[in-house]
Amino acid sequence: MEGPLQGEPAVYEELFDLKNDPEETTNLAMGDTNTQMLEKMRTVWKKEIKNARGSDAPQVLRYTSDSESERGMIIDPK
Repeated sequence: MEGPLQGEPAVYEELFDLKNDPEETTNLAMGDTNTQMLEKMRTVWKKEIKNARGSDAPQVLRYTSDSESERGMIIDPK
């Protein structure tokens, strides 16, 4: 999520016509015919993410076995 906010291209995008494809079977983001709509959606997404969290760095607590081992804690898999 952070990459596109910093100007990096998205790794993967999805765009669906929910009226004509409610099951989301055809990803319209792959073709060249919807670039204008994709750009509009990227702009809206960026604005809403910034509205939701502000412009500061995200305050996210990572909790994985890797992040805990970085803190010196060992998590035994169950």
